[in-house]
Amino acid sequence: MRFLLALLLLVALYGCSDAAPTYDVSPSAKPALWAVEGADGAPQAYLFGTVHLLPEGVEWQSPALDQAMDRSDALVIEVLGADDPQKLAGAFKALAFSPNLPPVEERLPADLKPELEQAKDGIGLARMMLDGMESWAAALTLASAQHEKLGLDRADGVETVVEARFEKADKPIRGLETMEEQLGAFDTLPETEQRQMLKDVVSDTSDARAEFEKLLQAWASGNESGLIKASQGGMMDTPRIREAVLVARNRAWADRLDAMLKKNEHPFVAVGAGHLVGPDNVREFLAAKGYKVVRVQ
Repeated sequence: MRFLLALLLLVALYGCSDAAPTYDVSPSAKPALWAVEGADGAPQAYLFGTVHLLPEGVEWQSPALDQAMDRSDALVIEVLGADDPQKLAGAFKALAFSPNLPPVEERLPADLKPELEQAKDGIGLARMMLDGMESWAAALTLASAQHEKLGLDRADGVETVVEARFEKADKPIRGLETMEEQLGAFDTLPETEQRQMLKDVVSDTSDARAEFEKLLQAWASGNESGLIKASQGGMMDTPRIREAVLVARNRAWADRLDAMLKKNEHPFVAVGAGHLVGPDNVREFLAAKGYKVVRVQ
């Protein structure tokens, strides 16, 4: 569950909650920010690692971030429309269901039946459709129940604030991928790996709130090693899963950013922090193309 929870918070977003919990995190945050420099040493772009959801009262904006956004001529985020439930639901529905699938229970080891029933308790009406979902979609649906328990809302997320700032400045906002591409990273996994995802979600008994608090503290302090620890492990030890849902996307994003920079564009790139730390991150792929990526906060 650790990776899927981190994925939902650092890489993608599926759902929100109206609760108002309290988390142990400093109200003054200083998350990591990098500058992508050209041959002359001047910043051509900025890379900012985000969390898609935050507790109320966390102050993460800073002079360095303000300057980076003011210097940028466009905002680049993971995917446009992630805050539109209808669009997200439509993209999910188009990929998530297939006919003649075996019940989810039959796709799991028999000894996980009690854990599956417990996991179903948190998904409401979705449990009626679970058996018709492909294994990756069932895994995300069950994982989202843990995400809901965090009591967080996208309205308090980093992207919401950043997007509003760029909209007010009348600067364009672009996506690095479509919703279909984002979900397609899971949809194209072989069934063996999809079932590994499902098993990982159902069998995990870790405390979602405690895991999130660790992740949040690492993000707020700009602790790269803490972010890596919080967002790795579990199914990410399966090479095909890691390649499909993280590495291949990072590589594609670096290609798209490279194309922007070659057109003399100067984007502020705000993506889940899990894409900017650890092996095979976006920064490394940009560095391999000859860019110098320097941490500035």
